[in-house]
Amino acid sequence: MKGLPYFTRDVKYIEPIYDPTYMCQAVSDSGIVQYKKSSENWLNEYLTYFYATNLSAIRKHVQLNFNIHRMIPICVDLEYQFIMFPLNSNNNKNVYFINLAKVYRCIKRESGTTIEFICGDTLDVEISYNQCESQYVKATQIYDRYVKFRHFRRRYLSAETKKTMYNIN
Repeated sequence: MKGLPYFTRDVKYIEPIYDPTYMCQAVSDSGIVQYKKSSENWLNEYLTYFYATNLSAIRKHVQLNFNIHRMIPICVDLEYQFIMFPLNSNNNKNVYFINLAKVYRCIKRESGTTIEFICGDTLDVEISYNQCESQYVKATQIYDRYVKFRHFRRRYLSAETKKTMYNIN
């Protein structure tokens, strides 16, 4: 992958940073990867390179099928429960993206929220608890519905066709 540093599915979150060279970084158990463009641009390039889609297509799909129109969670890969949800909106599109599969819980603080991850690490953000919890709920609803659709489709396609007889009296 020329010039595009990439993150893996074990990423916990992507956060904006204030550095003269880099705009954001992806934090995972295996380390930190930094990127020169915004977090949305990075996620868009990642989706284009690995999945042949982009943010606008995924957002349009979620708007049509899940009726979510603002701060839309991004389903990257269902096999690995890799759904990234934004915590805030920003004009320059450099926002926090949190990996749903890695989140354990959100804890309310006086001036923001602490996000606790399954591995025990925490992230303090200056975003309201209600907004963080709302985004988490949206992402879990999307994941839940995708899993149900996949399970139903698999069951439907594997079922043998049986003739059903109806008696009308």
